[in-house]
Amino acid sequence: MKGETSGPPGLKVHATEILGCSEVYVDGPRSELRRDGTQVRGDKVPVTRPDYSWELPITLQAKTGAAIVVNGIDIEVLDSSPPPQQGTIVMPDGCGSVMTPRSFDVNLDAERPSAKPSAKGSQAAKKPANFPLKVSAGDPEQLVLLLSAYKHDVRFAVTVKWISEGETGSVTLDNGGPGYRVTGPGRLPRVPVTELPE
Repeated sequence: MKGETSGPPGLKVHATEILGCSEVYVDGPRSELRRDGTQVRGDKVPVTRPDYSWELPITLQAKTGAAIVVNGIDIEVLDSSPPPQQGTIVMPDGCGSVMTPRSFDVNLDAERPSAKPSAKGSQAAKKPANFPLKVSAGDPEQLVLLLSAYKHDVRFAVTVKWISEGETGSVTLDNGGPGYRVTGPGRLPRVPVTELPE
């Protein structure tokens, strides 16, 4: 198409908010919590458990018609500490199913977290995601990072590395500056969202 091959190669990378249907940590006592419909109000931090990972969907697309080879993802831990000792964990009220066709496991408790091909989900088992991946303007790719941090409260950033026509580059996703955040459950009290006043 007209104009697709003009300009230097580059990669458009977009991450939506961390998705999931599991427990969330709220920095406040239960007596102060309120719900809006089936969601708890206020700032929430995803809580991971050994049987559940939160998802960070990332979309990759070339800026021009030139193909780009994405050759990896780096995970940078910006801050890590034990799970919070004050606050409340709110449990959800029902969840739908989620499909993750190209997913990567990210253990944020590891000393050097990395994105490893995941075998979770029926599509992933048939065709596990791995690098390098080829993307273009007309053929984007969506990846899902399955995040786990059972023993820590972690803020992190994701860097996508690429190469095209001999030129290398990278794009860092840091949630607008502060990084993304997930936490382990620690020993915090848990409450069903349906028990919170509206």
